[in-house]
Amino acid sequence: MANDPENKGWNQENLEEQDSFYKNEESPADTDEDLTEEEYIKAQAYSDEIAQAASEGATKINWLKELFEWTQAIAVAVVLALLINQFLFAIVQVEGSSMVPTLHDKERLIVTKLFYKPKQHDIVIIKSSVLKKHIVKRVIALPGQEINIDSQTGDVYVDGVLQDEPYIKEKINPSRIGTKYHYPFVVPEDTVFVMGDNRNNSQDSRSIGVIPYSEIVGKAAFRIMPFNKFGGLYQNLAEEDGQ
Repeated sequence: MANDPENKGWNQENLEEQDSFYKNEESPADTDEDLTEEEYIKAQAYSDEIAQAASEGATKINWLKELFEWTQAIAVAVVLALLINQFLFAIVQVEGSSMVPTLHDKERLIVTKLFYKPKQHDIVIIKSSVLKKHIVKRVIALPGQEINIDSQTGDVYVDGVLQDEPYIKEKINPSRIGTKYHYPFVVPEDTVFVMGDNRNNSQDSRSIGVIPYSEIVGKAAFRIMPFNKFGGLYQNLAEEDGQ
């Protein structure tokens, strides 16, 4: 039976089929060498599109990251600016002529705020509840001090002492003494008596009353504009103190 020609033929065919099957299983995949030129160009173009899309995606991510960083930096800067403006210092612009000759219209000043407590002769920025606007004036008398204005000469006395005021434009005209108070007058607690250096052209404590501490924004410390007047605001007082 082992030499049966029919079985021998069947075995031969079976071996050939198996050999053909294994050859097909082991045949390698197509490579670039097996592609036509047209197929290769299409494949390369597709690869380029994928690479470009990936690059554009990375660029978009980087752009969004940069935008977020800029937004974050701007937000921090705005918060810091608000905090500085609220508690440390601010830049203000003079409006009007009530502080001539010391200050003039449109000049810009640095105002200090932190831990500020009014002193005599300080130039202060006031948020006036009476005038409904910010004004700039000079502190003449502090809480508990007695202020008197001579109706004949326009001289100003604080606690009986004649004030030397090199910063004023001119003395007070008798018609500009005001009717708000009868002098001598003692300044109430937590308030200050203020006047403009341009005594005959100023709305101040003579007409609007004493200024509560709560309405004082801060002290005008420096003039920053115009540039040819850049500097401190108390040179006249320093010169007087030095004599």
